[in-house]
Amino acid sequence: VPKTEKIPVCKNGHITCSTCSQERCPVCSVFMKEFGGAQRYSIIAQNVSLFMKFDCVNKELGCNVRKKKNRILCHEKIACLLTRNLDCPGFCNAKLSPREYNAHVDKCLKDHKSFKNISLGHSVKFTMHNHEKPRGGTYRFCRTVNLDDDKIKFLIIGKESEKSPWCFLVQHWDFQSIAEASSSMDLDSVKQAEFLVKLSVSDPTMKISRSASGRSVPVEQELTMDSAVESGSVLEISARVMEKMNSSSLGYHIELFVEKRL
Repeated sequence: VPKTEKIPVCKNGHITCSTCSQERCPVCSVFMKEFGGAQRYSIIAQNVSLFMKFDCVNKELGCNVRKKKNRILCHEKIACLLTRNLDCPGFCNAKLSPREYNAHVDKCLKDHKSFKNISLGHSVKFTMHNHEKPRGGTYRFCRTVNLDDDKIKFLIIGKESEKSPWCFLVQHWDFQSIAEASSSMDLDSVKQAEFLVKLSVSDPTMKISRSASGRSVPVEQELTMDSAVESGSVLEISARVMEKMNSSSLGYHIELFVEKRL
């Protein structure tokens, strides 16, 4: 039985789904529509289908949700996130499904030696070298930080925006919450991970520094850097200040402090 809202039926009682419905019945070859062009629909099949369970349309992509008709249609339209395309924060411009994201990012950034681990209430520091200059709107860099004992990945992204040549954004990726959200009918019951973080950028001597505190941005929000600037989620630093921070051969420092999970 199809899970479409309306179920076409021929005059002999054979049903099909709206997607597959053609001019003639696939079983008995009579015309599916009445004289005059009106489509027949089976009220009985529609009522029966309300009590049946259906697999998510994204089952082959890894979604194992199975619900009654109204719930599965709502799940596919609102809750199932497993087919959403996410941008790789590295340098390959790949479009990734949530299921591919972690493994791809780990592989894509492996050569950049950008991985570190962190615990709640602690900080981690990266030394950035002064050869990492603006590159015409592309990512300057991405550093990844894995939260200990959890499947949470933080991304420290440096990029240009239309308004500022130096923008720093902290995002986080929580596949477990995404999977729970995709398996839940009630999205409000799923607690998405939220973190209070502080990002600091300074010269090696700490004489010049800029910092910003706030909530990290979930990767699945798919913010552009310009929209992130407008929302206040970005640490912006002027070109003049960054030139001073980045003037020595020692480069500059970026420090991420993950204060707590909200």
